[in-house]
Amino acid sequence: DEIKNSDLNHGSFVFLGESRHIQGLFAQTEHAPRGFTLDVRNNPLARGEVMVLVSSESSQETSKIVHKLNHYGKYSFLHFLDGKIREKKITRTENGVTTALIPLPQGIPVKKITPFETIIDQLLQSRVIYVGETHTDFGDHILQLQVIQALFAKNPQLMIGMEMFPRSSQQALDDYISGKITDEREFLRAANYFSAWGFDYRLYRDIINFAKKHHLPLKGLNLDKKIVSTVFKEGATDSLNDQQWEQVAADRDLTLPGYRQRLEEIHSMHAASPHGANFAGFLQAQSMWDETMAETIVQNLQENPAKKMVVIAGTGHVYKDSAIPPRVARRVPVKQTVLIANNGMDTGDTRGKHADYLMFTQSVTLSPAGKIGIVLTESKGDGDTPPRISIVQINPAGKADEAGLKAHDIILEIDGFPVAAIGDLKAGLADKNPGDTVVLKIQRNNENMDIPVELSDMTRAAMTMPPGHPGK
Repeated sequence: DEIKNSDLNHGSFVFLGESRHIQGLFAQTEHAPRGFTLDVRNNPLARGEVMVLVSSESSQETSKIVHKLNHYGKYSFLHFLDGKIREKKITRTENGVTTALIPLPQGIPVKKITPFETIIDQLLQSRVIYVGETHTDFGDHILQLQVIQALFAKNPQLMIGMEMFPRSSQQALDDYISGKITDEREFLRAANYFSAWGFDYRLYRDIINFAKKHHLPLKGLNLDKKIVSTVFKEGATDSLNDQQWEQVAADRDLTLPGYRQRLEEIHSMHAASPHGANFAGFLQAQSMWDETMAETIVQNLQENPAKKMVVIAGTGHVYKDSAIPPRVARRVPVKQTVLIANNGMDTGDTRGKHADYLMFTQSVTLSPAGKIGIVLTESKGDGDTPPRISIVQINPAGKADEAGLKAHDIILEIDGFPVAAIGDLKAGLADKNPGDTVVLKIQRNNENMDIPVELSDMTRAAMTMPPGHPGK
């Protein structure tokens, strides 16, 4: 029987010739086309286990050397040609994790601090500029906008790649930039923003509006969320169908130096939670994410040879040593630069391995969003019943009860915008503030009615909402 991806999570394996499993773990092996090669590597899915990759030009080449292999037992890489050894290597093994209990402080001479204008001039030499983010840090998003604006002023041949949108949202992005879609709410629905990403849209609104104003292409870089979630939860890729595989980068390297170690630290923080999963699934899901974004960046660079790309993504995805940049470099030789905010979470030396520029940004807080104060449930509908959302509970901290909303009310519209999913309601609230009033068309006992509701600041109340249901 053919080996499955889930089998690779345990034990050591020998692969003879090319395999989709090898491609999904090590990208390209780059073995010489002639002769015989034996390549022993760590199994990235199972610590302490190995994978032996064997390539041979012919059975004759194999028969010439098979009796010699016992003499080279200490080597991890062997290449023979015409029965003679041409290359032999011993791969360095990983050391255990060492860390100082209290790292020594580091600093830079004040004279080395570089003005923003000078940094921008230096960025103009790069084809890809990454500006990392902590997703909920509004100051990071202001930095991203400032970099985009400054680069555009110097060279308008610019496009923006965004982790926040999957590649399947590209048509919606194109339509919004071109003006075919003019309503922001309709754009958010067409792009499936709230189901694909979900963070407060206001964090990205200024960037997207700048792109729309100046007709800068927005490029969705990411995989559909369901693919990543499936691999993460199941711990393997076995259940992905052909249509899903078409969206995933085929070449995926799980063995970049430092990649596994960094992800192990992240995984250990979540493994004990109800959403924890085995590390093999987490590692493969993350590599699919990073490799697919890298592949999409390269495709857009090749399709737009005169343009630069600013990539907006989470800080962990833009590290120059082990995230997207080396995966782009593996596919195409272009100059890349990484900027991340200096948040003081680790030493300058550690950050320096991850980025080219550490940016000192302002701490900026996004103003509270306007909320109705309700807990919702969503039904997908069937042939006879359309999809709809209904109220499960009224939060007493808001003004929904005062307005007359009740549990089991079905929400049909918000300010005339049709609502069939929770994302539609979120889109209708995206530009609203506490104190604003919206009109909800609801259905109660088969009767439709319009109910005005004043929105509230529910920041504190959100902590008391029951788990499992989204609150608005």
